[in-house]
Amino acid sequence: IMKYLLCIIIWMVSLMSNAQIIQDIFCDFVTDGTGESKGLKIKIKFPCDWDATPGDRPGVIKSFSFKITDSVYSYITLNIIKEKEITSKYKDNALKPEEIKKSFQQAGEFISYRMTKIDMLDCAEVVFRAKVETPLGEIMMDNLGYLFFYKDFQIFLTYTVGAVDSNIAKKYFEKSNLIFKLLATKTVVISQWE
Repeated sequence: IMKYLLCIIIWMVSLMSNAQIIQDIFCDFVTDGTGESKGLKIKIKFPCDWDATPGDRPGVIKSFSFKITDSVYSYITLNIIKEKEITSKYKDNALKPEEIKKSFQQAGEFISYRMTKIDMLDCAEVVFRAKVETPLGEIMMDNLGYLFFYKDFQIFLTYTVGAVDSNIAKKYFEKSNLIFKLLATKTVVISQWE
């Protein structure tokens, strides 16, 4: 019995240590409903040592970036679009596999899709690749995106690894994928709980 009790104590200490590590290395970005967030209050997690920049185009609320190597970068982007009205029919249609595939094939190479939940809201999880022309040349971007809706808000949270070499982008994306998914599960749409 003592052996089992010791195992349980070690396991509990391990869980507490892991929780503290997560708390120490990840920070919160919270919108207060003003400005570009157009009334939506949402909280996302991002690695504390990443650079945060305001959105540089309509709908982009905040971007976070990290230089992995001289030629490999990682990004998190929060997009919020407020419409006058988003009907249930529109939401259901937008989250259908064929619509998701069609939309993301326009952006690049559609890889996979599955339905999941973000803060108890129906959500499409999409993996896709895109080539982007920049002043530095063509960059391959491997992406994990989450599309979901709250009232008349369309929310798109994207986790990206970009590199000039597509094989390197894919390699770092595969290494980062689990962390990206963990961060996505920590998203809270604060507005729905007020």
